Amino acid sequence: MSSIDEIMRLKQIETAFKDRKKPDKYTSGTMSADEAIEVLAIAGKDWRELSGDILEDNFEVLNWLTPEAFCYYLAGVLYVSVKENSPNLLVVDSIINMLDRSPDPAYWNDLFSQRWLLLNPTEVDVLSDWILWLADSKMHDDISLSRCLDCLESIKHRTES
Repeated sequence: MSSIDEIMRLKQIETAFKDRKKPDKYTSGTMSADEAIEVLAIAGKDWRELSGDILEDNFEVLNWLTPEAFCYYLAGVLYVSVKENSPNLLVVDSIINMLDRSPDPAYWNDLFSQRWLLLNPTEVDVLSDWILWLADSKMHDDISLSRCLDCLESIKHRTES
């Protein structure tokens, strides 16, 4: 049975990402066969159609997506992990690893900036709330999650400007 917190969190994710359109282009550049298989596993799907099994089998998929596709399917990762109460998905670790960095944009590479600065402040707020949900699960390092929150605050500051 779903808890009130879970239902509210899922609704917040849906509301925050409701204006994101399914991408026309999923990747840029050349990919290996394994990378292409991961992208094909989600290509064309609405982010609400993803499942923990799909994401677990293709946990590196976010790495191969265009910035627009990344932002679109990021919502699906948040949604699935909450809906299935799966804070331990490998794709969740991928997101943590992406955000566990300096909040100073001088240390951000182009790919990071191109992706994460496409998020709007509401999406960043929902992502920050999701990080707090992960912290409650006690499955991830608190120091790493704290750095993620600092980084998200910096992203939000830049997207509000």
